[in-house]
Amino acid sequence: MVMKKFLLINLLGLLSFKYSAYADGMPDYKQQIRYIPKKEVSGDRFSIAVLAGINIGKIEHISRNAQPSSGAFFLVKQPNKPKTYIGEISGFYRLKSYPISVGMAYTHFGKNKYKASPTFIESGGMPDNPGYTQEISAHDFSLNLKYHMNKIGHFEPFIGFGAGFAKYYNKLKLRFNDGSDNIKKNSTVFTQNLFLGTNYKINQEFSIIGQAKYTHFNQLKNGAPSSGDSFKISGVHNFSFTVGLEYKF
Repeated sequence: MVMKKFLLINLLGLLSFKYSAYADGMPDYKQQIRYIPKKEVSGDRFSIAVLAGINIGKIEHISRNAQPSSGAFFLVKQPNKPKTYIGEISGFYRLKSYPISVGMAYTHFGKNKYKASPTFIESGGMPDNPGYTQEISAHDFSLNLKYHMNKIGHFEPFIGFGAGFAKYYNKLKLRFNDGSDNIKKNSTVFTQNLFLGTNYKINQEFSIIGQAKYTHFNQLKNGAPSSGDSFKISGVHNFSFTVGLEYKF
């Protein structure tokens, strides 16, 4: 009986020694655990893009109303669809909790030259060689909203819309029975746009961007004070296709 007690006491002492030695060798996790701030992921918030490409213009019609006493009127329907260059610089801020970005864009529309044979209704009859040439270029500034769709591999599609104003440069050349008009007018109009495209991710900061965009210019007007004529250009549409590079901060 004494022997059993002796062995039990030694066993308990040995276990207590081993546990104490193990505990002394354990690291103090409470002291080592520290707050590590979350690393900001590059490319989550700000981005800037530079794009260039081709723009296709379309005018629905242009009408001229001369002084009431002359009885002159003409209408041009569906002139040619000229192609020109287009350039764009845009910057966006992506919201933290939503797949939405808000931003601004500057777009330069190169000179589009429209040509057509107008239809005349004039007291003197049709001119021998009717002519119509319209040249329009513009600088457009817009506020835009972009929605980011689900990623497909390296691709991130998007769609968006915006509105703003354009400073346009308009040169109009006309030939008709009572002479000709050469009118230049610079003015500002309200614009609206719709766009869609995709980003192709190269790395964390850079991506290739492709975009198709429709921009509508509100009604343009010209006037020739010397002759009393007035001109109205309705339905100025622009269809652009651009590619470029985007950098994310």
